[in-house]
Amino acid sequence: SWGAPDLNGVWDFRTLTPFERPEELADRAFWTEEEAAQFEANRLAAFEVRDTIEPADGVGNYNQFWFDPGDSVSETNQTSLVIDPPNGRVPPLNATAQAKLDAEMKAREGTNRHEPTPGGWVEDLGSGMFAVRCILGFNSGPPMTPGGYNQNVQVVQTPDHVVLLNEMVHSARVVPLDGRPHLTEDVRQWMGDSRGYWDGDTLVVETKNFLRETSFRRGVTTSALHLIERFTRVSEGTLMYEVTVEDPNAWDRPWTYRIPMVQSEYPMYEYASPNEAYEAAMSQFLRQVRDLPSDLTADTLAFGDLFLEDIREYREANLSGTGFEAIFPVWGLPTDELAQTMLDSGLNAIVTAVSPTSNLDRSFAGRWFDQSFLDDLPEGTDPLGEHGEFHTCVVDGPMFDQPIAARPGAIVGRPVSRNHDGSGGTITAWYADVELLDD
Repeated sequence: SWGAPDLNGVWDFRTLTPFERPEELADRAFWTEEEAAQFEANRLAAFEVRDTIEPADGVGNYNQFWFDPGDSVSETNQTSLVIDPPNGRVPPLNATAQAKLDAEMKAREGTNRHEPTPGGWVEDLGSGMFAVRCILGFNSGPPMTPGGYNQNVQVVQTPDHVVLLNEMVHSARVVPLDGRPHLTEDVRQWMGDSRGYWDGDTLVVETKNFLRETSFRRGVTTSALHLIERFTRVSEGTLMYEVTVEDPNAWDRPWTYRIPMVQSEYPMYEYASPNEAYEAAMSQFLRQVRDLPSDLTADTLAFGDLFLEDIREYREANLSGTGFEAIFPVWGLPTDELAQTMLDSGLNAIVTAVSPTSNLDRSFAGRWFDQSFLDDLPEGTDPLGEHGEFHTCVVDGPMFDQPIAARPGAIVGRPVSRNHDGSGGTITAWYADVELLDD
């Protein structure tokens, strides 16, 4: 309404288009329609069989259900997101940056992306530290890059500001458009310092004054990173996002990539931490209980915790001042007695995971949690797996209106690190699928 192009909305930057052009395509900047369709088919076929492939990282990974890569290449049919250099490839790192990356990779050899470098801790998680600590999203930038899931950005405009709210780690940049100068160089931030202006119908956002490296490009950038992002509404449903990247400490020349973002018809939901989500859900549940008719309401909540004092204190603190009392009816009960009580009551469960650090081998995965299972447990194993020896999926019991029709499925072994510091090589953890049966 004030004359600027309307960029408001939720924009989806998922794409199957590779970030860098496959080398066999050389200087071909675009696919034909037939080639694009074939590339899409090949990528989607690879996703179909992904769950049968042993994960590369030591702690396992999400299965394909949780990933959201999209199902098509960019509408421009470009063969790479990188458009400059003309070969569609990111320029090579300069000697200093490559040596730094090589040293980090050597120091972290045998360590997965969620573990600290041997001998280190929080500050020694490599470039994965930003995602592990939820400081920066792995795709939210700046600059934004497609990857994994949560690939949306919401743009909110006013005459003198624009807000770029990313779905991943709910990173938000409030970008002034009023011509004010950047912060001084001694004020540096995780996401840098952004300032914007209009160049015709294009919103240009300049970002500098980064605190240090980010999760972009495996953490090879430095505090000298300088970005020029350009947002252009090229059609009703497409927002062209173009980024020029410059960091003399990493590359000897600037380079540029481009993503056609697609307008989403859906709202963007908050990416919240588990505790916050739990507490919000609990508050909503308590409000619903209070609103029940007097003959259905309650003032006591029962929890099944056994002996973890910090968890008990957390639950009690959550209910403090709400008018509800927390009770723990099985607190401190011997787990062997409790396991027998569960079986006698009709509880049915499938053992879905066996820890490699326990005394349990592959034969315990995929079994029913029954008397035979308890009898076969090695001495020293908690009969309820309370020390992490095993995990179960309950499919029937006295609290069920009807059982879940299921049976144990395929058993899969996955390598995990023997020790938290990555030493000692890997050992195998065993997982069992739960197959749902037709009614």
